[in-house]
Amino acid sequence: MSPDDPNEDELWHAGLRNPYGVAGDRLGEMFTFDADNEHDMGTPWYRPNRILHLMRGGDSGYREVTGHLPPRFHDQPDHAPPLFDIGRASPTAVMFGDPLKFPASYRSSMFALDWTYGRVLAVHLFPRGESYRVNAETFLQGRPLNVTDIASGPDGAMYLTTGGRKTQSTLYRVAFVGDSTIDADSRGSEHEVCHLINRRCPEFTPTKTSDPVGLYREQIELERMTPDELLRLDFPSKNNVSHLLRLARTRQAEHVDDLIHRFITAGISNSNLTSQFIWVRIANLCLETSREAVVARRDKLIPEIVAAWKGLDTRPYSVAPEGNSVELRRRLAYLLGELGAEELPALAGPVLLASGVQEDQVAGLLALRNQQAGWTPELRRQQFETINSIPLMIGGAGLPPLEKWLREESMKTLSEAEKTELGSLLQPKPPEPEPLPPPRPLVQKWALSDLAATHAGDAPRGDAERGRLLFHEALCARCHRVGQRGAAVGPDLTHVSRRFSRRDVLESVLTPSLSVAENYRNETLTTHAGQVHTGRTIPEGDYRSEKVRLSTDPLDTTKVVEIDKKEIAEHATAAASPMPSGLLDTLTLDQINDLLAFLESGGAGR
Repeated sequence: MSPDDPNEDELWHAGLRNPYGVAGDRLGEMFTFDADNEHDMGTPWYRPNRILHLMRGGDSGYREVTGHLPPRFHDQPDHAPPLFDIGRASPTAVMFGDPLKFPASYRSSMFALDWTYGRVLAVHLFPRGESYRVNAETFLQGRPLNVTDIASGPDGAMYLTTGGRKTQSTLYRVAFVGDSTIDADSRGSEHEVCHLINRRCPEFTPTKTSDPVGLYREQIELERMTPDELLRLDFPSKNNVSHLLRLARTRQAEHVDDLIHRFITAGISNSNLTSQFIWVRIANLCLETSREAVVARRDKLIPEIVAAWKGLDTRPYSVAPEGNSVELRRRLAYLLGELGAEELPALAGPVLLASGVQEDQVAGLLALRNQQAGWTPELRRQQFETINSIPLMIGGAGLPPLEKWLREESMKTLSEAEKTELGSLLQPKPPEPEPLPPPRPLVQKWALSDLAATHAGDAPRGDAERGRLLFHEALCARCHRVGQRGAAVGPDLTHVSRRFSRRDVLESVLTPSLSVAENYRNETLTTHAGQVHTGRTIPEGDYRSEKVRLSTDPLDTTKVVEIDKKEIAEHATAAASPMPSGLLDTLTLDQINDLLAFLESGGAGR
C-alpha cells in the first residue's frame, strides 16, 4: 500500500533473495534479514545472509538465476549497499524491540531469528549518515532452538516459537529481570535531524556526500532523469561518476560510444576504489548493450584496465562500500576476459589461479574460460590443474556443474597441439569410489520408544571420537558433511544439534521419509517405454539442454543415468527419502550415544 495513496500498491524495494520477515523502526524505515543462496557457496558470486535496509525505491540486486552460467553477480555499485553480512544462517522472523521491557540498548535493536544455528541475534543499529552502522551479537542460543517466529507480549516479554520440518513446536517466554524503566533514548531525534527519509527532490543537485546510503538515495533520484539531463549534470567531484552509471543503466546503444570514450580518458587507475567499481560496471553494462561497439575500442580500453590492475599492486589492501580491492581485481579479470585481452593469462595465473583462496581460483577460471591468446604451456597446465581441483573445494551444489561447464568452455579454446600436450589433464579419470566397508551385523530393529534412554534430558553423553568412526563405518559420511569431512549429497549436519533435539535426530534417522527438505528430494522419471528412474537431478546450468541427468545412488555419485527429455512421459517428486532406513539397526545403545555425541560436537571429534 502506498503511503501517498492507500488505494494504490507500491513496489517499495526489489532484489531480495528470500526475506521471511520485515520490521519497521520507530522512524518508519524498514529492514529485513535476507537469506543467502546456498547453491552458490564457495564461489565469488555467493552472497551471504545479511541485514538489509529496505530503502524506498531501492534495489538490493538479487535475481533468481541459480544454475545459470555464466553467473550473475548480484552486488554492483548501482545496487543498495547491505548493512551487515551475517554469514551462514537460515533467516526466519525479525522484530524491533521497542515494545519490550528490556534495557534500552535492546529496545532500540532489531532481533533476527536464525533457524539453522538455533539462535536469536540482536542487531544493534547506530546512526551514520542516512542509515546505520551495525553490530550484531548472539542474544540467545540453544540446543536445539530452531526458532521460527517472534513477538512481544502485553507483559513486555519476548515470545519465541520453534519447530519446522515436522519437529515438536515450543513456545518460549524471555523476560528481563531487573529495572526495566523506559529511559530516554536520543537515537530517534538524532537520526531524524540527519536523515532525509524518502525525500523526493523536485530539483536535484549533486552533492559531495561520502555516505554510501546518501549517495544511493541520490542515485535513485538520478533514475528519474532523462539521458540528456544526466549528460548535462555538473558533478562537484571528478570521481563521482554516478550520473554516467545511471546513463549506462538506460541501455541505449547511442550512448555507448560516449561512455567508452569517457572510460578511456578518465584514467581509472588513479580513481578511488568506489569510482573504479563504478567504471567497471559501466563497461559491463555497455557490453550488454552493444558488445560490438565496445569490442571495437578494445585496443584503447585494455591498457586502461591493465593499468588499473597493476595499480592495485602498488597500494595496500583497501575497502569501499562497493567491495574491497581483492574483489575489484576479480572484476577487472572478468572485464579483461570479455575483451579477450592477451595480457590476461599472465596477470590472472600468478595472482588468481595460484591463490590459496578458492574464490580467487574460480574467478580466474571464469575470466579465462574463453581466452585464446596470451597462453604459455605452463599457464595452460595451471588452468586445467585448477579446474581439476574444483571437486576438492568446499561449496554448494553449484560447484560440480560449474566444473563441467568451465572445462567444456576452456577446452573450446585449445589448439590441437595444446590438447596433445595437456593429455589426461583435460579429462581426468574420476576417482574410484571408496570401497564399502563390510556389512555390519544386525543388533536390533530399533523403534523410537526403544531409544528413550538416549534422548532423555539426563541421557549420558557418548564419546565423540568413537562416534566419528561410526559415522564413517555406518556410511553416513557418504551423504552428509560434519565439519570439514563428508560429502554434500544430503543436508550438512555440522550444526544439526542447534535446530533438532536428540529425539528429532533419532526420529529422522529411523523414519527418514517423515520430512524431506525440498532440495533433497528424489525425482521419479517414467519414460514412454515404461522405464522408471529415480534419483537426484544433477543441475547442468542450461535449462535448454535436451538431456536430464539423474544421480541414482547416493552412496556412489558416479552412477548417473542420462535421459532424453523427449522420452519422458511422467515426472514426479518421490515421496520416499533417498536416505535408507535401518541405519541404526547395526548399532548398540552405547554406539548410538557415541554417534549423537559426534554430531553434537560439530565435527570436533577427531
